[in-house]
Parts: sequence; structure tokens; C-alpha cells
Amino acid sequence: MTRKTRPPSCTIFFRVPGIIFGDYSEQWKQQRHVSMTTLRELGYGRNRLQEIIAEETDVLCGILAEKKQEELDLCELLK
Repeated sequence: MTRKTRPPSCTIFFRVPGIIFGDYSEQWKQQRHVSMTTLRELGYGRNRLQEIIAEETDVLCGILAEKKQEELDLCELLK
């Protein structure tokens, strides 16, 4: 009697637990916590860049409002 072998794709499927049946041990939870904490400290999940752009735009608009009719070199302002 010959034994049937699974195709390679099925073999890979049965060896890897996947997301649903993954090993979510205490160590995995700790590693995820440390990773997410580090990413949040670096700005992950925040709109910080949007805030910076808005602040810089306000400063630029203020300078332009002060100069009204005067000749102004924008290259110097935008450096």
C-alpha cells in the first residue's frame, strides 16, 4: 500500500498555525507591548506631522501678513 503525500502547498499550510491558531504566549504579548510602546514613542498612530505643518503654515502666514506690501524673498523664509 502506497502512502499519499500532500502537495507542497498543503504541507506548508498544515505546518504554519496562521493568525487564528497562532501561539500567543505571554512572551509574544510582552514583545508586542514593547514594540507598540516603542512605535508610539516614535510617533506611530499620531498626526504629529499634520500638526507641525499647520504650525509652520501659521508662522509663515503671520510673517506674510506683517510684510503686506513690502518686497519679500520667500527663499529666505522657506529655508
